[in-house]
Amino acid sequence: MIENESVTQFIEISSGAALYVVPKEQIMARAKFIRDRELRFVFRSPRPHLSLARMKMLKPGAFPSLRISIFAGESLATATGPGLADCCPE
Repeated sequence: MIENESVTQFIEISSGAALYVVPKEQIMARAKFIRDRELRFVFRSPRPHLSLARMKMLKPGAFPSLRISIFAGESLATATGPGLADCCPE
């Protein structure tokens, strides 16, 4: 899943990965989007992660398929890191 990172689209496509762009009408349902598509890799800014944390959606095992999350574009609050680690068991 990529949010507003047009340059990296070529990396995913050239490596055989699928590229998912969150539709505007599903922006507030990012957690469901990740689970429904069983995403393994997410590249985004930390802001959506912080929103999920505020809504108490980062629970242990919330994203069982997610293996790698890369955040870029702004700083990630240190306190939110463990929440992401807990919700991604792999």
